[in-house]
Amino acid sequence: MDDGYPTSEDLERIHGFRGSPEQLVELISGLWRPEDFVTVTPGDDAVKVRFVTGGWSGNEELIGALDRTMLRLFWSKSERGGLHEYEIPVGIWGHEFDLRFPAPKCGHCGREI
Repeated sequence: MDDGYPTSEDLERIHGFRGSPEQLVELISGLWRPEDFVTVTPGDDAVKVRFVTGGWSGNEELIGALDRTMLRLFWSKSERGGLHEYEIPVGIWGHEFDLRFPAPKCGHCGREI
């Protein structure tokens, strides 16, 4: 964090994250301002994770980085005011994975974009 804002290194750590969804949420929670705008609610089938940006651009950058990971597949809703919810199946919450999305490639030359 630089002056409270996530650094490019912070954002790259999220985008290139390898570990469990739980560990990724812990990483992001530590960067979020204020930290209590992140809630984790375990359920029978899924763990609901709520991020509220409060309109702060630093938190919006963190959501952008999160949405470049496989957790994007578990997005459940977003609302005006900066609410972003994800529902992550209990069966994968604590298991480690490579959570990076494959980098998009140019259809013409095949280079990563």
